[in-house]
Amino acid sequence: IVDGIARTSIFMKMKIRTTTSKMKNGGGQNPPPSFSPNQIIFALLGCFLSLISLSFINELLSYNASSDLTIILAPLGALVTCHYGLTSSPASQPRNSFVGILITSIMSTSSTYIPVWILPVWVRIPLVTSLGIGTTLALGFAHPPAGAVAIVFAQRNEASWKAMVMLLIG
Repeated sequence: IVDGIARTSIFMKMKIRTTTSKMKNGGGQNPPPSFSPNQIIFALLGCFLSLISLSFINELLSYNASSDLTIILAPLGALVTCHYGLTSSPASQPRNSFVGILITSIMSTSSTYIPVWILPVWVRIPLVTSLGIGTTLALGFAHPPAGAVAIVFAQRNEASWKAMVMLLIG
């Protein structure tokens, strides 16, 4: 056990040193190239048109007084960043987007059924988010906004399957 703790301690020190170095000077690497004006315009218009469409649909849903359906827009902001800004990244591909968000939203929504006296919300949020990210990585569906989805749904006091479906439709 002592040997395992020592190895873990050495590993963590190396990770901290590497991360600190990357923050100071990019780990000795050049920063990524800037986007071309055409790429910037594509990303700007793609993000705006996607989000204005979703925002308009959300407004129509919330305007209907008898409906409690809304689209959670925060993770979708991260999603359009991936789709329009990082178009060639594997994590930005539609398959990873849909399946990654599906996995983390199911896990985090399901976690709200565990009573808070067993799993307090402040523990549930990092636990479920970490488990969700680990699961998507293990299954090959890594998608950064899926982590945001896990946080949003894990912090709720009760399960909201409708909100999950609305996010997936969005």
